[in-house]
Amino acid sequence: MRILFDILHPAHLNFYKKTIRNLQAEHDVTVLIRPRGDLIDFAKKELNVPIKVFGRHYGSRMGKLFGLFHRIAYLIWEGWKNPYDVATSHGGFYVSIACWITRKRSVVFYDNAEYKLLFFLCRIFSSKFIIPQLLGITGKNIGTFNGYKELAYLNRFEPAKEILKKYGVRKKKYVFIRQIAHISLDYWSDHSSQNMKTILAYLSQNKFSVIASVEEGSSHILEFREFDNIYVLPESTSEMHTLLYYAKCVISSGDTVAREAALLGTPAIYIGGRDMKINSELINFGRLHCPDVTEIIPTLERMLWEEKDFSQQNAGWDDTTDVIIQELTR
Repeated sequence: MRILFDILHPAHLNFYKKTIRNLQAEHDVTVLIRPRGDLIDFAKKELNVPIKVFGRHYGSRMGKLFGLFHRIAYLIWEGWKNPYDVATSHGGFYVSIACWITRKRSVVFYDNAEYKLLFFLCRIFSSKFIIPQLLGITGKNIGTFNGYKELAYLNRFEPAKEILKKYGVRKKKYVFIRQIAHISLDYWSDHSSQNMKTILAYLSQNKFSVIASVEEGSSHILEFREFDNIYVLPESTSEMHTLLYYAKCVISSGDTVAREAALLGTPAIYIGGRDMKINSELINFGRLHCPDVTEIIPTLERMLWEEKDFSQQNAGWDDTTDVIIQELTR
């Protein structure tokens, strides 16, 4: 089979990387990437397949509208020049629409039901739309699985403890912070970064080291540099999940990193302000907390001094990579 992967975000590269490695020996695999941060360099480190680069991540509404038509047109042209049997993306309605126009098969995955326009476009135009069954949505072209997109790369995760020495931190003696930029439509109204300085001041007063991951384009990156006990990671690094695993807790304005931490067994505080159905099970387990602004510091204070063991809380979730492979090669 000829399979096209359209990757728009570093989290989507993580989502597909095991699938690509498994399929490349027996199938003709091509990866199309939209530049964002250091995604291209990250992809070259993680993958050993042909990589094509096209487009850009626009910040304005007009730019996004232009980018929409531009990418769909490119995917149609790519399908004519190098015909593929199936195209796939995570939340990539570009693939859905291009394949619908050219009558090719598309398999699209997504978990953000609250981003209604994107969810609707993926659902309407995809040949097969795969979502977590936790969302409780069904339909004729919808497939479901019991799990999370993050388990495509976190299932059977093995941390590398030597990484702690590299960053000069000890297990459960530091806090991991993730700050995202507001370039994505679903986070344009997010004001969580305004709370970050208060959080950092509290951690500094209580002698906790901080390892921070700050997305390119975040206007509050300078706030992290005012504190001596903070190390800012490169934008994309395969070491990040080990650092999430060994952290005392994780504070994230992005929902993906918050779920990653919770699935790895590290208590997480999500400060992005979005009420997401996909988070409900992890919240009920006590792994993920979504406090309002006035409760962030009290919640953090409780988490820093509590001992939590989530090692037995694996709800029989599916291996998401197995689900992806089965759907693409069906």
